[in-house]
Amino acid sequence: MADRSIESQLLWGFHQVEMNQWRWTARDFAVALRPPTHAEEAGARLLVRLFFPPSHIAELGAITLEAEVEGCPTGPERYAEAGMHTYVRDLGAGAMATNILPVAFTLDKALPPSPTEPRELGSVVTLIELNSK
Repeated sequence: MADRSIESQLLWGFHQVEMNQWRWTARDFAVALRPPTHAEEAGARLLVRLFFPPSHIAELGAITLEAEVEGCPTGPERYAEAGMHTYVRDLGAGAMATNILPVAFTLDKALPPSPTEPRELGSVVTLIELNSK
């Protein structure tokens, strides 16, 4: 997520790179991904690595992430503990018949902007990619 060459793939809901490694997202965020080779036949695996700091979970409680691909929800995942997490979903071959696949993400809650932090803070994302199955 720190590679500035991928910024055109970040459609909305991403904040600037921090510590040359990661980005905060807003509650809603989206990317455009290129399906891997042969995904039209085999489908693909969506992989997201995200982090919730302890203060985030302490203030908001458990947080649920869900993705939507081609208008179809991929299924929610609930994160009740702080730390690094991985969201993995297998996507069918039908959604892969494209050069660019938009994937929209929604968190059920985020920290709102405040006087000390003007951004809405959803999660820290370190990686989003589509892999071959």
